[in-house]
Amino acid sequence: MEVLTINERTRENRQLEFEKAKGGLPSSFFETYSSFSNTKGGTIYLGLEELKDHTVVSAMLGEDDIAKLKTDLFSLMNDPKKVSVNLIAEDEVREVEYDGYPVLMVAVRPAPRELRPVYINSNIMTGSFRRNADGDYHCTPGEIKAMLRDAEEKRQDLRVLQDIGLDVLCEESIASYKSRFRSLHPENVFLNKGDVPFLEFLGAIRLEDDGIYHPTVAGLLMFGYAHKIVYEFPEYFLDYQEHYSEDENVRWTDRVTSDSGDWSGCLFDFYNRVVNKMTSDLKVPFRMEGIERIDESTLHKALREALCNAISNADFHQRRGLVVKKCFDRVEFHNPGCLRMPAEKAFEGGDSDARNKTVLKMWSLVGVGERAGSGVPMILSACEEFGFVAPELYDEYNPDRTHLIIRFSVKGKADSVENSDAKPDTKYGDKEKKILSFLLNNGQCKAKDIASSLGFGLSTTKTILYRLVDAGLISSVGTVKNKRYFLAK
Repeated sequence: MEVLTINERTRENRQLEFEKAKGGLPSSFFETYSSFSNTKGGTIYLGLEELKDHTVVSAMLGEDDIAKLKTDLFSLMNDPKKVSVNLIAEDEVREVEYDGYPVLMVAVRPAPRELRPVYINSNIMTGSFRRNADGDYHCTPGEIKAMLRDAEEKRQDLRVLQDIGLDVLCEESIASYKSRFRSLHPENVFLNKGDVPFLEFLGAIRLEDDGIYHPTVAGLLMFGYAHKIVYEFPEYFLDYQEHYSEDENVRWTDRVTSDSGDWSGCLFDFYNRVVNKMTSDLKVPFRMEGIERIDESTLHKALREALCNAISNADFHQRRGLVVKKCFDRVEFHNPGCLRMPAEKAFEGGDSDARNKTVLKMWSLVGVGERAGSGVPMILSACEEFGFVAPELYDEYNPDRTHLIIRFSVKGKADSVENSDAKPDTKYGDKEKKILSFLLNNGQCKAKDIASSLGFGLSTTKTILYRLVDAGLISSVGTVKNKRYFLAK
């Protein structure tokens, strides 16, 4: 029998749960099963207990206890009144040994989006759970609705909005898109038939039974006025920020938001306003293709791709909106909604599963975005070409958000990216030294505690911490909300 080894740092976390199971299969097992299924998966050990000091001890079960746990487990997992779907195969339940006693190890796979939410006790509203740093929690109605939306096979953004007319669409935005489309597809038959046939061809509008054309969700988001979009998507908000000031009182040095009222606020115009700002200070290589000079690098393309990905995968029903942050050493993309496939699979490429498929189609028709699942690999390839650290791609729950961070930090170099085409980093100074000294004296600390103790701004502190991590001088543990930093060994 396999002997289980647990080191002193092993403790319950987002993907690990210990259950004593002394009196049989506990009800909390199914809550954890639901939470693991609805997040990243995980492993449940039946027959172990984590004490308050995080020591893991055996519950001293016998072979008969393990046999009964196994029987009860498969009996209840195949009962539709207990769980909505059984994702545990027999070969994913194994008996191991810890401290001389048997333990039942149960591996739980993350559920495919088509089967989420996985719930228990025949009640989707009270029986759906998710996992965070503090353990299992009941899903909010908003989280359940988001999972149900993602479970649908049909394109969500092709839904017709029958209560609104075409007057919610910005004519200038449509004309700009059409001009760009014409340059790439001059022979397209819909170009000279007027805006209505052209928009119907795009999937932006549709003729309904009332004999009137109405916008689709994709059409409203792509070309609609922001003050009209919020009637359908109250949480809709687009935000681009630049953070270059050393002044702690300056929150940003440039900003574009969809609610400013001096532009349409739609997705198409946001992309056009932001993409040049985002790439404006990247160096342009001297490169020729035939007799034409190519005035951009693969990093330009990667940042454009990242912006398109964030837009095409955003769930605008969710809170906090789409946020793009440009700092001197990185660009961050934060969009509402979780990843629809594991990050590892996204980096491998070859499979596209955009949340807003019609929006992505519209982008691809004007030469933006990759529809074959090669967008994220393109970003990874660009970072590798310039020697940058690998981009970070991960999601969070409650609220659901996806984060992509592209850092301009060269692998193994602590102080600059002088040999790259990115904006150069700055040298270490007093603030870096003070943070290193603080961690030396205080051990693991959160960014907000470091900032408060040293009197630094939180944004500046996080920026310095990221650089120190990239340099290998410090390390971090925990999730984004509970991340702690400490000196690297």
